Amino acid sequence: MRFGLTSGGRVCLGLAAVLAAAAYNADLNLLYLMTATLLVALAFSFVFAARAVSGVRMRRELPDEITAGIPFRVRVWLEREGRRFARWGTLSIEDQMTPPWRGAGEMLCFFSDVPAKQAILSSYRAIAPRRGEYQLKCVRVVSRFPFGLASVSRKVKAEDTFVAFPRRGRLFRPPRFTLPTGPAPRQARHLEHGGEFRSLRDFQPGDNPRLINWRISAKRGVLQLKEVEDPAALDRITILLDTALPKDASPEALDRLELGISFAATLVEYYTRLAQGVSLVWSAGRMAPSTDRLHLLRRLALIGPADEGEDALRETEGRRVPLARSPVIAILCEPTRAIEILAAHPGTRMICYSPGTPEFDSAFRLGPVAAEAKP
Repeated sequence: MRFGLTSGGRVCLGLAAVLAAAAYNADLNLLYLMTATLLVALAFSFVFAARAVSGVRMRRELPDEITAGIPFRVRVWLEREGRRFARWGTLSIEDQMTPPWRGAGEMLCFFSDVPAKQAILSSYRAIAPRRGEYQLKCVRVVSRFPFGLASVSRKVKAEDTFVAFPRRGRLFRPPRFTLPTGPAPRQARHLEHGGEFRSLRDFQPGDNPRLINWRISAKRGVLQLKEVEDPAALDRITILLDTALPKDASPEALDRLELGISFAATLVEYYTRLAQGVSLVWSAGRMAPSTDRLHLLRRLALIGPADEGEDALRETEGRRVPLARSPVIAILCEPTRAIEILAAHPGTRMICYSPGTPEFDSAFRLGPVAAEAKP
């Protein structure tokens, strides 16, 4: 625990010192009584504040979807151990985010009354400035109960991780392709290889025993079957992201990369809404076709710039990433790369976009950032 005096406590201590000196010089019992009253109030403040922060447990509830630059609410549940009818008030929670953001000092929530053996709900406003993975940790519970003269704080172990999705904008002119027509996406019940994992469900008669997840089945006590998606059954679109940048890339180039990733996230929203499978290809890897919007956005949120020497999209023997026969939307940080990409993948139906060009600006625009999170 950390103990300290508030501004009111320092004034109280200074006043007690002045009264003690006056009482000693004047030898007045009334001044001695006033000095003792102030010191007792300080002592009670430390004792009760320390009792208030002891035995506290906390857990968070994060939204299912968090977007970079958009404020969101974190719900905090606080519970105290102790006697059932004990009540302690005025607790505050100071949370920290890693990597930090400039408003980290505002990540506070307050509990005016915390009865023992009950979970009390509060919330605070947070924002992830950029896409990527974040951690919430180093929670500090602070109490100034009951007089506000002393401050006692204690760390509570509560760590959570979340991924901030790229910002999405408005698509004015979607890319025009003649999409293949075929059956809707289906779950392959008998697929053994080549499918992408989607979820788990209870085993049913007629299912393929090779798809049983034995480890999860042993934990739950019921046979659990892995549901996979057959990529061949999907109408698909391939989004190609040119993320290769030099090590000394300028801030403008990094901004173009972020804008291109936001454009790709908006395309994912658009095509998954149409039940089209989307495959992601970038300079350092690729992702199989999927119609799972959140899964695709999570992958886009974790993509970083690749070094030019590791660019798998270039026409280099043994390193170039092969593209499927589906239509390709190429998002290039440098417009000059369009000729190189087209030459590296002949016979592919491809449309190229480059952030900052008139064609890109007429097709896509990033939306405004919301000013306040919804409670």
